[in-house]
Amino acid sequence: RFGIKETNSIEAYDAFLQGWQLYLRKTPQDLVAAIPYFNKALSLDPAYGRASAALALTYWRGSGYGWAKYMGMSHSEARFRARHFLEKAMKNPTATAYRVASDVALYRRNYAKALTAAEKAIVLDPNDSQNHMNMAWVLLMIGQPEEAITSAKRTMLLNPLDKAFPLGYIGLSKLLLEQYEEAAALFEKALELNPKATNIAGRLAAAYGQLGRTSEARAALEIWHKGWANKPNLTDLMYFLPSKNLEHTDRIAEGFLKAGVPGKS
Repeated sequence: RFGIKETNSIEAYDAFLQGWQLYLRKTPQDLVAAIPYFNKALSLDPAYGRASAALALTYWRGSGYGWAKYMGMSHSEARFRARHFLEKAMKNPTATAYRVASDVALYRRNYAKALTAAEKAIVLDPNDSQNHMNMAWVLLMIGQPEEAITSAKRTMLLNPLDKAFPLGYIGLSKLLLEQYEEAAALFEKALELNPKATNIAGRLAAAYGQLGRTSEARAALEIWHKGWANKPNLTDLMYFLPSKNLEHTDRIAEGFLKAGVPGKS
């Protein structure tokens, strides 16, 4: 579905696919391992837009999950590299490029642009589960958790082998809807499926916090902290949840505080 026509180099296409399979595992180690393959694809074909987009996505997602330290760089450097490769990718935009552009717009609080880019990604490749997962994230952040659940379920229908992150998004939807028991159960299941997805543990901590399960919340926070160079405070964590809905923001922040996240350094 990626289209060999995007590059005339079979070797570049093969390198891209190897990197993509690693990226889809969504662990810090696999994201790091994917980068050399994407770089190889670009070295073989500098005009290979999807390889540039994949590098942008890898650096952006890695920093967003708090995994920049695994890449041997700071959060800021990872974001800089993501923007650099996104600029290259948007010269010949693919669905992957629009996914990154969507997330970049979210963190700039440009919600309309984020939604438009997410929609363009789906139009370009409606059968790519990642496009629907990105839409779920955008819908969560613009304040539509019920709609986000629909997109997350669509993700799992298209790719039944990759359920951890979609379940995490459904869990976050339930948290925003104040259905904390359901949220916790979904986060637990997601972590069971992918124990290395440490960012999901942070959201589990927030759910536990809202439920008053303090000791379990602290344990979940310890798992989350493994992905960070330094233990983040509330301000750090809320940066990675650029929600438009202030009630949703308060709900998440309250859960973090009850879990024991410090309000400031």
